[in-house]
Amino acid sequence: MSRAHKIFIRTHKRDSAFVYAVLEAQEGLVAYTTLPHVHHAQTRELQLLVPESSLPDLKEVLKSLGTMVEVLDGPPSKT
Repeated sequence: MSRAHKIFIRTHKRDSAFVYAVLEAQEGLVAYTTLPHVHHAQTRELQLLVPESSLPDLKEVLKSLGTMVEVLDGPPSKT
């Protein structure tokens, strides 16, 4: 059984639908969930779960999104 990695990313609300579509188009590469956010927040934070074997491919996808996504060092703070 492959180990899953958690990656946290942040995207602007205006870009979130596109980012979701790109992640969904990867056909099983990654599972994601949008983390709770404050109403009217201008950003969305996502938790990505990716198998270790698919990590290099996901990193390429995130790199291709350029400045639309920010890869966080860990889980976002709840402040």
